[in-house]
Amino acid sequence: MKILVIGKSAREHAFVQKIAKSPLAKEIFCIPGNPAIAQFATCVNIALDDLNAIVEFAKEKEINLTIAMDEYSIQNGISNIFHQQGLKIFAPTMEAAQIATSRAFAKKFLYKQKIPTPKYGVFDKETSAIEYLQKATYPLIIKYDYLAHQDSFLCKNFVQAKKIIAEVFQEVQKKVIIEEFIEGEQITFSILTDGYNVLPLPYVREYKRNSDGNGGAITKGVGAYTPTSKITLEIETFIAQEIIFPLIDALKEIGTEYEGFLSTNLLLLPNGNVKAIEFLPTLSIPEATCIIQLIEDDLLDVIYAASEGALEDGYQNIYTSDDAIVSVGILSGNYPTNPKIESIVEGIENLDDDNLELYYNDVGMNSYYEISTNGGRAFFLTSRASTINKARENLYENIDFINFAGKNYRKDIAKFNISKEY
Repeated sequence: MKILVIGKSAREHAFVQKIAKSPLAKEIFCIPGNPAIAQFATCVNIALDDLNAIVEFAKEKEINLTIAMDEYSIQNGISNIFHQQGLKIFAPTMEAAQIATSRAFAKKFLYKQKIPTPKYGVFDKETSAIEYLQKATYPLIIKYDYLAHQDSFLCKNFVQAKKIIAEVFQEVQKKVIIEEFIEGEQITFSILTDGYNVLPLPYVREYKRNSDGNGGAITKGVGAYTPTSKITLEIETFIAQEIIFPLIDALKEIGTEYEGFLSTNLLLLPNGNVKAIEFLPTLSIPEATCIIQLIEDDLLDVIYAASEGALEDGYQNIYTSDDAIVSVGILSGNYPTNPKIESIVEGIENLDDDNLELYYNDVGMNSYYEISTNGGRAFFLTSRASTINKARENLYENIDFINFAGKNYRKDIAKFNISKEY
């Protein structure tokens, strides 16, 4: 088959590297890709928001299956356009993806379906939001409605919250979610679904805050590890029966079957309860760097079956290795704000260890064919071992081989005695 993958991050790097091993993949293209993805696929320089050009490319190359991994392409309706043109794509439609791309939609949907989630308010007027803040309990979380590069803010007092609200309403987005703050541990759980049948993927512990000890800004994720011992059989059963299955069934009942990857951000409370925080219409980047390399099935074959609505015929589960993975984001500048760009990266060739993978994320190649940073999360370095401790030790022994101006990273990923986070 001719395969087209949409995206350019470490997620797509891990994904393309995996499906390149499938005997079904005769030729792989990636739009736009990155320098590392180019080792496994033909990268095509088309902008992710130029959906018509992507469609025309798929037609011209007679692509058999397109897999959209980039969340913004999904949010913009790439699946809808492909379906309208009679082209096969594995990704949720714009309507189904609202559960992940619109927090206002998601919160109201969860509430209606009685799926546990933190208390919230949705506001489309700045004055109403500020009135709510005057009576609110702090700290609290303020979130944009739609996906953005930094879209969640932990506010400790009214003055800080009011400033964030003003900034949100000055931007294009004119809706804001104010959510209660709850202490707990964030776990990411993803599924692969054809809209009817669900295949679970490994649970991942993600780190959203950018500083050691879970301080600093809320980010899209700066590290992760799997497996996590926090998930008991009882918790796993609750998540399946009270969150995932009701969600997929409810979407199906309203005529918006969800086909694709769906990542669920869960909060494990100290009392053992679980709440759904939010969703992503694909795998998160830290999560993908952990779990994709653990998959032992032919992932491309699984996805093709899902795109045909035939998961039930061939797959009851996705088989994964029992190995542990630790993933650490190598950050540039003051991510998530003011990343240092165009820093030349050195030392990649020194990572000579079969148990390490360096996934390219916010990096490119300059006119001198040097790898340089172009965003806040330059790389994700992963280490694989039989235990979390061995993986963590090996990773941090090797991470300083990578060097560039403005480099930083959390030094406590998978260190278990750190404080809890939202």
